[in-house]
Amino acid sequence: MGVSALAVLAACSGGGGSTSGSGGSVGTVTPTPSTPTPSPSAPTPAPSASPSYATLASLTGIQNYASGCIAFGGAVGGGAPWLQNAPFYALNSGSVSYNPTGEAFTQLGTTFGVANRISGSASATSAYTRTDSVSGVTTRFDVVQPTPGIYSRTTSLLVEGQSQGSYCVLGVPTLNTDIPNVPSVAFTRIAVRGRAFDKRSGTLVEYDLAPSSATLSVDLTTGQFTSRLTLVGSNGASRVALGTHDIIGNLMEATSGLIGGPAEAPGPAPLPGSGGVTVQSIRVDGGFFGPQGAEFAYVFSRLERIGSSPADATFTVAGTVAGAR
Repeated sequence: MGVSALAVLAACSGGGGSTSGSGGSVGTVTPTPSTPTPSPSAPTPAPSASPSYATLASLTGIQNYASGCIAFGGAVGGGAPWLQNAPFYALNSGSVSYNPTGEAFTQLGTTFGVANRISGSASATSAYTRTDSVSGVTTRFDVVQPTPGIYSRTTSLLVEGQSQGSYCVLGVPTLNTDIPNVPSVAFTRIAVRGRAFDKRSGTLVEYDLAPSSATLSVDLTTGQFTSRLTLVGSNGASRVALGTHDIIGNLMEATSGLIGGPAEAPGPAPLPGSGGVTVQSIRVDGGFFGPQGAEFAYVFSRLERIGSSPADATFTVAGTVAGAR
């Protein structure tokens, strides 16, 4: 055993003092602390994959679309039509469906197939007509692709000369777990379709609402949305302002939808026999479509009447608003 080793052993066996000898004085040796081995860190979880969505055009087989509609009709004595229902939207509602056999669309029970399609339909619009063999009345059905309309469509069914029809929206619904990770979103590419029937001046006038405009903003922190719908009607070469409506409503988690009404409190209905006008305020119902609600569409309606029967309708509005971020 060498000197240095003996010195160390002597220091350990003594009281902590020094030992004299030919090797000189040797102090106590302090052992070097060992560095702890770090524990392995937990692996970082991989981000969950974003859900994938089929485009509307790529869907195959029979389809009962997530859809919502508003219908009108029952005009009496040259008056404005009555609303047949409140706006509604539901998943797999079957309000609008498609059967690849015969390329047949069915909207609220009325079917149009490939034999009814108008050749050379306008870009982004598939148009169909059918004429009743008994009455000779023609009904037109349009399927319209908004811009860009990857996941949604709007449709219309209009009975010519009858103040009767329906407007619907449909699409590939957004999953209610696929929410944008931002506090709010706004939609900028928006189109309005619809009809207004106005008899407030005494003579019924029908307007196309295509010149109208709209906005939609969604607050994801409160679960509410706001929309401004500015109605402009066209009848031939003329355009008429038909009112602006500020709308507020809630997001519906179960359907990835939205439902709302007027931002302002509705006024009181007139007393019976007072000659006043009762207003069924603007109402909207619809859904979001595609990844993280990339597109939306809703149906809307409004009615003014001077009584409680269909003959008392004086101003009826129905249509769709669709857009994309």
